[in-house]
Parts: sequence; structure tokens; C-alpha cells
Amino acid sequence: MCPCVAEELGYHSGSHSRSVLGLLALSSLLYVIAAAAQSTFPIEHAIVANSGGSLTTLVGLAAAITITGTAVYGARMAGKRRLRDVQARSDTLQRALVELATRALTPSRVEHVGSATCHAVSKNLGGAMSAVIVTHSRPSHIVASCGLPAHLNERSLCEALTADRRFTPNTHAVEILLDEREYIAFEGDIRTPRSRLGSLWVIVEAPGSLTSTERNFVRSAANILGAAIDRADTEAALKQSESRYARLVHDMPDGLLTIDGTGVIQTFNPSAEDITGLVAAKVIGKPFFALGLIGDTELTPAAEIFQQIIATGRTNLVNHKLRRADGSYRVVRAKLHVISSSDGQANINVTLRDVTEAVNAEAARELLQRQLAEANRLESLGRLAGGVAHDFNNVLAAITLTCTALETAEHLSEQSLADIRNIRIAAERGAALTNQLTRYAKRQQPALTPISLRGAPRELVGLLRRTVGPEIELELDLLAERDLVLIDRSQLDQVILNLVVNARDALPGGGCIRISTSPAIRDKELWVELSVSDNGIGMDEATRDRIFDPFFTTKEDSGGTGLGLATVHDVVDQNGGHIQVESTPHVGTTVRVLFPISPRSGPDHGGM
Repeated sequence: MCPCVAEELGYHSGSHSRSVLGLLALSSLLYVIAAAAQSTFPIEHAIVANSGGSLTTLVGLAAAITITGTAVYGARMAGKRRLRDVQARSDTLQRALVELATRALTPSRVEHVGSATCHAVSKNLGGAMSAVIVTHSRPSHIVASCGLPAHLNERSLCEALTADRRFTPNTHAVEILLDEREYIAFEGDIRTPRSRLGSLWVIVEAPGSLTSTERNFVRSAANILGAAIDRADTEAALKQSESRYARLVHDMPDGLLTIDGTGVIQTFNPSAEDITGLVAAKVIGKPFFALGLIGDTELTPAAEIFQQIIATGRTNLVNHKLRRADGSYRVVRAKLHVISSSDGQANINVTLRDVTEAVNAEAARELLQRQLAEANRLESLGRLAGGVAHDFNNVLAAITLTCTALETAEHLSEQSLADIRNIRIAAERGAALTNQLTRYAKRQQPALTPISLRGAPRELVGLLRRTVGPEIELELDLLAERDLVLIDRSQLDQVILNLVVNARDALPGGGCIRISTSPAIRDKELWVELSVSDNGIGMDEATRDRIFDPFFTTKEDSGGTGLGLATVHDVVDQNGGHIQVESTPHVGTTVRVLFPISPRSGPDHGGM
């Protein structure tokens, strides 16, 4: 039997049973004695005759005892019926609590859960008025109710029920006055593990009251309501946290993807789409290593790193070259760390950061540092060459003056005069080259003049033929069109001479060098092109990519300095031109130099 039910009955079954049995036994004994007194034996007749009053008294006592026993038995049976009723009432309230707890498991707002609780309380307590009042906010307010009069002032009810007073232990009840009628209000605390939210009040008309079972029902309903509210708050906080995390993952600039222990992609955020060029809807659920993001030669090492991280659980940070969906490559910094899924399996979170620009900037910085070092070396070399050129220019000046004086002599033959004239011209060209070195050493601007691009090779043809030797044929294909370019004459001669020398070195067994000029169209504008071609040994791609690097040479055994083509590139770039190289091994090489046409160029300019 439920303790609260026994308490309500004030019933002790063992003592009541023993009392009833004792009375019935005593009554039976008295009836036996009275019957024996009325027997036919003579002696007993005499006894009966002398004690007639005693028998009458004995029979009356037996009847009284019988009546008393019957009454006690009836009371006992009534108590049993009452016990069954109270037990049935307790079972009904227990079922109501189970239904309320089941309904409270459904996520809902505080108002909805409170309303369901009020209706359950009112239904199971004979239509009693009920209200859920929240007291953790100020002022207190009713969030749900059942059975309250529509005209009832909410503020006055809250003040009456939530006033600071001391409640009687175990009853938690106060007397209140509503519509000039007296009521008894019973309170059940609504609590969560973190705080007290308010109260569930059940209001019954005075002098009515609630039994202990019903008061326990109110408290249990309040506890269920508190648990439901706490669950709803926890789920709301969880949803809010998940929403914040999802937004954070969606908006983060780094790519984020989750890979399970078998290598299958579980998540793929928009930044990962931007970095890889893939679409999340098409890659989620597919093996990561089958997407083609990693080159074939790197698949095995990458898979080994993946399994090692799964096994050890340690974080790994690597820079990796990633192949995008469009075939281009990006350098990414990948951070891999192990996380546990809801089923306890180990997954890997991979964070991708595109560092291509940073890597390129670092490579450019290193290149600039190397170029600065080379520039410092060239500057030192230029100063040295400038000093030597100054002294050498004095020697050439003496040769030029001597040749000029000899040309006025009358006793020399025509052949001698021609040789002296060639010596003077060569000395003057040497002086022009030394002047260029001097200007470079002193950071002076070149002397720019309009020069015919087809006229320069013609004037250098004699020097060029002696330079290449008899085993190599020198061809000129110079078009007589608009060909004036604005350039320093000594620089142009240096370009032509260096290109011819480079072509000669590519013809160790002899061959042909062809110098040509022609118009060219670039960016919808007219340029003039100077090309030097040979049918020599040619170059592979690796060599072609480095031929303009200072001090790079393939002729170390023959004393090459690696400065000839570097000087050509510098001169062309300084004069706003472009240079292109076409070469095929064992077929030959063509170097094309494009210069912008001088504004003063016209169809009638035919020479220097």
C-alpha cells in the first residue's frame, strides 16, 4: 500500500483484524455457556433455577458483543473499499504524470509546456484552477493557466501568489482572496539544475483542500515542467550552437573538409569549393583520394600520412601542391587533425589555406635578392670596365689620330690608304664601344638617334664576315621599308655583333647565318624586326629558358663569359623592344628582336 494512502486512511490492518476476531470469539463462548445452562440434567436445573437473572445477563452481553463485532467488521470492510478508492485515485494520478512526462518530451516553447501542465492538473484535480507563474523575470507574469476567470487581474494574482511569506512545511499553501471569495493556493516549485524559474499554483475554493497524494501530484507535475523547460532550453542552446558553428564553417576563408576513417568526404565548405574548383554536392560521399586533387606520384605518400594521423591522433601541417578541377595548380597549406564522430569513429578535419600568392611572393623576393646580388656584381664589373675603357680609349684615340695623319701622306699607295682607313674605322668603332662602357659605369643615358635598322648590318658586314670565318656563310635579307629606330648606335652594333657571335658558336662544323629585317605587327601597331638565324646545333627548353641569365654559358671550355646575350636582352629592354627565341635541337635557332618604329621614320629613309 502506498504510504500516503495509508496515511490518509489512518488505517492499521493488523490491529483491527485482531480486535474483531477477539470480540467474535468472546461472543461465541458466552452463547455456548447459555445453551449449556438450559440442559435437562437435574443438578443443573437446580442451578438454573437459582441463577435465572445471571443467564439473562449473559445472553444480553453476548448479543452486545455480537453487535459490536458486526459493527467493527462493517467498518473494516468500508475501510477496504476506501483503500481501493484511494489506491485507484493514486494510480490515476500516476498515469496522468506519465502522460504529462511523455508529452513534455516533445520539444516545445515554455508557454506550450506550461499550458499542457495546467490542463493536466485541472483535469485530474476536479477542475481546480491552476497557473504557471514565472518569477525569474521582473515583474512576475503568468505564462499559462487553466480555469482562471477571464476578468481576473493578472498583476494582482501574481502579487498575491508570489508575495514574500513563509509557508507551512509539507503544505506550501497560502490563503488568498479572489472575487471576494476565499481560496487555498498550493505551490509546486519549477526548477532546473541551474536556477528556479517560478511556481505551479493550484487554487481550490476554501475550505477545500488537497490530499497528500494530490499535493505530491502537483509537486511532481512542477518537476516534470521544470525538466521539460530545461530540456527545451538545452535543445535551443544546442541548435543555436550548431547554427553558429555551421555559419562559422560556411563563412570561414579557409577551406574545411571532413574525411572519415575510410577516406570518404563527409563535409565540404564553400571555401574548399573555391580552392579546389569542385562542388560540394558532387564530392560529399566520395573517396578523397579519387578526386584527382593529388598527383599520381604523390598518392601513396599522402595515403600513408593519412593513415599515420588516424593511428597516432597527432596534428600535421604540410604545404602541398594541389591540382584544381580545371587542371591548374595551387599551393595550399593543409592542417590535419583527428576528431571523434558521434559513433566514436576517428575522422580527420582538413583545413586548406591557399598560399600560392605568398609562395610566389617569396620566390619573387628570393629572385630579387639574387638579381640584386648580380646587379651589384655587374655594377662592380662596370666600374672596373669603365676604368679600363677610359685608358683603352686613350690608346684608340692615338691610333685614330695616327691613321688620320697617314691618310694625308702623298707617297702611300691606294691599297695602303684603304688599309689605313679600315684601321681608323675599326678604332672609331672600338672608341664607340669604350664610350658605351664609360657611360654605363657613370650611369649616363645613351645617345639616342634615329638609325636605319637595315643600314647597320650592311656597314658591319665586313667585320661580321671576318668574325664568323670562311667556314660559315653570312646572308643578308634587308627590306627597304620604314625601318628607323630610336637607339644608341653603339648599342645596336653590340646587339648585332653579339647575336652573330652566338650563332657562330652554334656552328662548330660550319653552316649558314642569316640576318634579316622586316616589318612586324604587335598589339595592332607597326614594329620593325631584326632576326638572326642559324642552322646549328640548337637548344633544348631548359637551356633556352636561361640564355639571358647573366654569366650563364654553355661555352665554359672555350672561354665564354655568359654576358653576351644578357647584354642583348638589357639593350632591347632598355629601348622598349622585345626579344623572342625559337630553337630546336639539331635544327637551328632564330632570335627575333622587335623595336618600335621611330616617329621620324619614313619610306624615303634609306641609310644611316
